[in-house]
Formats: sequence, C-alpha cells, structure tokens
Amino acid sequence: FQNMENSKAKQSAKFFCTVASNPNCQQFRDKLEMIVAELLAEKQHVQFLLSTTRSECQKQITELDSQIATMNGKKGDGARIEAQGSADKSNSQVSISAIEKEGRDLLKSAWKQSNDCDSELKSLRNTVCGSKKLKQEVITI
Repeated sequence: FQNMENSKAKQSAKFFCTVASNPNCQQFRDKLEMIVAELLAEKQHVQFLLSTTRSECQKQITELDSQIATMNGKKGDGARIEAQGSADKSNSQVSISAIEKEGRDLLKSAWKQSNDCDSELKSLRNTVCGSKKLKQEVITI
C-alpha cells in the first residue's frame, strides 16, 4: 500500500515544476528581484507624489480658509455699510421732508405777508386819497 503512495507521489513529482531545478533559476531570480525593486521604487515615487499632493492640498485649504475669513469680514463690513447707508437715507428723507415743510410754511408766510402788504397799501392809498380830497376841500373852503 505504501509503494502505491510512493509511486503516485513520484508521478505527481514529474509534473511538479520547481524553480531550483531550472537551469535559468538565477536569471529568473534576478528578473524577479528587478521587478520587486521597480515596484518598490514606483511605490516610493507614488508615496512621494501622494505626500506632495497632500501638502499642496493643505496649503490650498489654508489659503481658501483665509480667503473665506477675509470675505466673511468684508461681508460684515458690507452689511454695516449698507445699514449705515440705509440709516443715512432715512435721515435724509426726514431732513428733506422737514425742509419741504419749512419751504411750504415760508411760502405761505410770504403769501400772507404779500397779501397783508397789498391790503396795507390799498388802505394807505385810500388814506392818501382821502387826505388829498380833504386837502382839496379845505383849500376850496
């Protein structure tokens, strides 16, 4: 029974290929070492590129955060300027309304004074005319 197992093992060994029994074994090992070395070099290169990319990304993130902070500050300044402009506009409108009212009041006063003046002039003319007539009558008497 053991002979049978040995013979099966020998038959399968005939189909089993080993690198050590190959006459080109050293060349094969050299080639594998070159492939491994190239893969390691490529791995290092990719790790370097990844590190560089991460560093550049971090710089960009820092720069963008700085720009965002600056823009947020300007946004706050803009809101304050807008609020001040709105307040100034409101104050100006109040001032304009007050000036317009004062102008209307002055015009009314001027018209009233002009009418009073016209009335006074008419009254004075009448008085002067009356005085002239009286003088004429006194002279004629």
